[in-house]
Amino acid sequence: MIRAITGKVGWGDEQDSSGRIRHFCYLDYLSFANSGRTKAFPIEVECGWTFGNSLPNVPIYTSKKQFPINTTFDSDMTSFDSDMTSSYDFRVADLTFNVPADAFNRIQDQSAKLWFYCNLIYLDFMQTRHETSFCWRRYQPIGAPGKFFADPIPSYNKKTQTQD
Repeated sequence: MIRAITGKVGWGDEQDSSGRIRHFCYLDYLSFANSGRTKAFPIEVECGWTFGNSLPNVPIYTSKKQFPINTTFDSDMTSFDSDMTSSYDFRVADLTFNVPADAFNRIQDQSAKLWFYCNLIYLDFMQTRHETSFCWRRYQPIGAPGKFFADPIPSYNKKTQTQD
């Protein structure tokens, strides 16, 4: 079984050559761990963000990132802890998401929500293709550090096995 934990969210602004300012957020990394009995061979991860009051019925993945060739998630049959001591950190900081200038404040006052979700595609030791998806919602109370919490919406949290 593959598990995932999000890294820290970052906020930024950048100005283009015409003077327009783009406000964005990003996640510095995803951490994956394999608590299954055999190795897993990740192929790619698809990622998406949603800012607003609700998620679309079906995930919309706006970016993809390939894993380096020969990457493996070793199996770890020890108990799975929240530190994910046997994990693979995957940088996704370059997968930014445009947000309104007031997004951070709207998340704090809970007038809007921010979700990050992903779909991991990997092969098992028999070269059978699998997909597993995860979804998190940002919670950022005023005056406290923010954090992503797992959001158990079924259409965003699936585990599949497919034959190619």
